[in-house]
Amino acid sequence: MAVWRVPPILCKVAHRPFDLPAEPAQYLQSLAQADRPFFLDSAAQHPHWGRFSYLGCDPLLTLTFTSPGPARLELSDDLPGHARHRDLAQNPFRALEQLSNALTLANPSAPEQFSGGLVGYFSYDLGRYIERLPSLACSDIALPELCLNLYDCWAAYDHTTGRWSLAALEFPRGSWLDRGQSPTQKMDRLAALLTADTTELTDWPTTGHSTDSPQCNFTPEQYLRAVRRARDYVAAGDIFQVNLSQRFTVDLQCHPLQAYLQLRRISPAWFAAYIQMPGKAILSSSPELFLRRRGQTVITRPIKGTRPRRAQPDHDLRMRHELSKSIKDAAELNMIVDLERNDLGRVCDYGSVRVTHHRQMEEHPTVFHLVSTVTGQLAPHTSTVDLLRATFPGGSISGAPKVRAMEIIEELEPTRRSVYTGAIGYIGLDGSCQLNIAIRTIIADGPRAHCQVGGAVVADSDPDAEYQETLDKGLAMMAALRNMPLSQLVFK
Repeated sequence: MAVWRVPPILCKVAHRPFDLPAEPAQYLQSLAQADRPFFLDSAAQHPHWGRFSYLGCDPLLTLTFTSPGPARLELSDDLPGHARHRDLAQNPFRALEQLSNALTLANPSAPEQFSGGLVGYFSYDLGRYIERLPSLACSDIALPELCLNLYDCWAAYDHTTGRWSLAALEFPRGSWLDRGQSPTQKMDRLAALLTADTTELTDWPTTGHSTDSPQCNFTPEQYLRAVRRARDYVAAGDIFQVNLSQRFTVDLQCHPLQAYLQLRRISPAWFAAYIQMPGKAILSSSPELFLRRRGQTVITRPIKGTRPRRAQPDHDLRMRHELSKSIKDAAELNMIVDLERNDLGRVCDYGSVRVTHHRQMEEHPTVFHLVSTVTGQLAPHTSTVDLLRATFPGGSISGAPKVRAMEIIEELEPTRRSVYTGAIGYIGLDGSCQLNIAIRTIIADGPRAHCQVGGAVVADSDPDAEYQETLDKGLAMMAALRNMPLSQLVFK
């Protein structure tokens, strides 16, 4: 196999203000018919964690990896040259490194904003290219394990100021990424798409019928048995905790964009995303930040501890109090914070890793969570790919110790996780990154939609309570897929 040596290229980013009267979700349907539209969506809004949203379409190139490899670049038809596909390294992280090292941004903008880069997802299953893991679970979702798109134009919305802007990348004339368009022409084209009359969504492949209830990769009895088996591993000293999940599958009755817009209405989140590919889509309403890198500063915010909300003041007050006093949930979070400190310590300056906030109570539309914030200063010459290799997948959705927990997940869960509990977001050309933990995430795979939910199993876990927690976490996704108000959904 010939590995393509990616030609190095220096690019610049140009910006200009843009005037639109509404927030980004109102314009997403305008891009749905374009090639591979994306929406990184701060739906819940927060001045620090959820300030900006970004959307765009028609990427210059797509980097994908499907086991056993190699990674592959798919180039846009309007780029120079004849070869539309190029093979990169056999290891997906090495391939990402090849591409990232070749692309340099000469004039990055404000450090808190996206200045151009690769947008997409990392599946949980990429963890086996970092650690040696058994191969036991069935891989039955036909998505690449890695899919990242390089966009040369995008729109940004600042939720704090209510202002829009457009941005575009400029490449040297005649280079392999030069479409022959100026940044102004690229921004004009995107502006025209966003302001055009909204067209009806084209038909999405559906089964034409709907099952009465979701299909699950576990029966309730099997899931309870798996929780008990996980507790046995804790009792034997193999692990302190493991995240055990189950997956629900339903027939898709609408375009996934419609399901996403319903999901963000029911359960808006700071790190939400909609990523569309031909015949497939990722719909994420994740409240959890996996990694944010700005310069040499890196942040992770693990979540552990969940209680359901019911929009009933007495119930919600009781749940808040119960979660705040829970010794079990506090212990779970403490373990994962220690794990994240250790992971960041692999690539950060000695003594720089700190827990800046611990056990904060956060309110989300359907649940309460306990969250901690861990920060560090990356050692000199540490790349974002180095950071990923040290931390992926996140400890909050694997367990502690991480590698042994991942081995147990592979044994106890009957199917591979795919995008669920991987990461969605961007890797910036300026070295920055922002990636969520892909929880509260729906995978639209042709006519079927998969949503997976899990929780941490520890020594004193009650199997029935663990099972119920997965149902509580899945409510918003099932309501979105069935296009009904959350209050009307009975999820058994």
